[in-house]
Amino acid sequence: MQSERIFRILFALLLFTISTLAVGLALGWTTPLTYLDSLLTSVNERWVLGILGLLGILVGITVLRNTFKNRTPTQTEVVVTSLGKIKITINALEHMAGKVAKQVQGVKESKPVIKCTPNGIAIFMQVNLAPEMNIPETTTQIQNKVKEYFSKVAGIDVEEVRILITKLSNEAKSRVE
Repeated sequence: MQSERIFRILFALLLFTISTLAVGLALGWTTPLTYLDSLLTSVNERWVLGILGLLGILVGITVLRNTFKNRTPTQTEVVVTSLGKIKITINALEHMAGKVAKQVQGVKESKPVIKCTPNGIAIFMQVNLAPEMNIPETTTQIQNKVKEYFSKVAGIDVEEVRILITKLSNEAKSRVE
């Protein structure tokens, strides 16, 4: 995201510079043409000019590619009714998944990430468990509860629920009240 912003700024500055030179040349300012002519007479300067041209082409291709690249969806369709579509944001779905996971005994913390798929959604969760918990049973419980909850509450099909256990600890996050 940051590199895309840098490329757009560079592209805008380049376009501004070329446009300013074109207006200057149209008004009779010939200094840029004289300078360009002197650059093209020496082999070393032509190499530098060629490298700068290639860099400009690469930046242009990168900007164009990023412009037409598919963006990740920020919302998913829940239901289509006679009055219109009902959608929910990915952020809200992640909050729901985290809430459901914390209801399972032994789950101390969870960080869900949701991806939209053609058949519904895929949920990837990083989970912090209590050390005495049976990992296969607890994770199966989390998967089943999350799938049932999304089906019942949001009407969304859950294609898969992947879980990564990141930590086993007794401590819960402390709250400031």
